[in-house]
Amino acid sequence: MPQLTDKNDEDLMLLTGKGKKKAFEELVKRHTRPLQNYFYRYFRNIEDSKDYAQQVFVQIFQSAKRYRRLSKFTTWMYTVARNIYINEIARRQKVRFTPLEFAENKGTRRNMVEDTVAGKDTAYFVRKALDALPAEFKEVLVLQVYQELKCAEIAKLLKIPEGTVWSRLHYGLKLFKKEYEKVTGEHEL
Repeated sequence: MPQLTDKNDEDLMLLTGKGKKKAFEELVKRHTRPLQNYFYRYFRNIEDSKDYAQQVFVQIFQSAKRYRRLSKFTTWMYTVARNIYINEIARRQKVRFTPLEFAENKGTRRNMVEDTVAGKDTAYFVRKALDALPAEFKEVLVLQVYQELKCAEIAKLLKIPEGTVWSRLHYGLKLFKKEYEKVTGEHEL
């Protein structure tokens, strides 16, 4: 009999909908850290990030019986996470996002910017530059680089054309470079 760890996310979610709590526990185990990282990139607060990730899992569990395998589980999960984020932003009455790279299938996305500034206080400078970007560029960059979603998944999640995702990634990287240069006072990217 196959272990739950051998099952894909979609199968685990279907089992959760049938009342298999261990399947849900496996989903939580797999996706807690990525969800916490997702929220941390937006809110920059560890405790808030943990709380928002927990809210995502609560909503997923409550919706388990209605779950249909229409797309990847992670696409659905990040849709729930994004809705929680949007609701929190509306509640706070201010918008701040966070991001990074593009170029699907071109090397390691996460390290593109960070590798170009090796030897410096990279995390600080990258955060400052990312925080300065407009929301629509930051959102696609975060989803692409940090959450490792493909452009097609981002388009579906945000309900925008895939070409718009590519455009935002392209211009977002250009803006990131300018902001990074402002933050560091250097022009070597």
